[in-house]
Amino acid sequence: MQPYRILIQQSATIALNFLSPAERDQVMRDINRLADSPFPPEAPSVYRVQGPPEMLVLPTLDRLRVVYTVGPDRTLSIQDIINQDLADRYFRQPTAVA
Repeated sequence: MQPYRILIQQSATIALNFLSPAERDQVMRDINRLADSPFPPEAPSVYRVQGPPEMLVLPTLDRLRVVYTVGPDRTLSIQDIINQDLADRYFRQPTAVA
């Protein structure tokens, strides 16, 4: 089976440019490994985020997450690379204010 084509969006490119060369190389290795797998959304470490379009998240390095979509044309569209701590802060359940 052909590997998935990788399309990196501008926000992900910007995030990659803020990483050290070693970190950037590791993230790209993880993305390429995902693209070479038979069906990336079912990779063991991938999880889904609800909503249209369905976003998938690939953990990489210690606290980084690659957010991407899978197109019907076998394209992995890398939307962004985010820090898990920051995502936890913004997307945690709201708490009631007394």
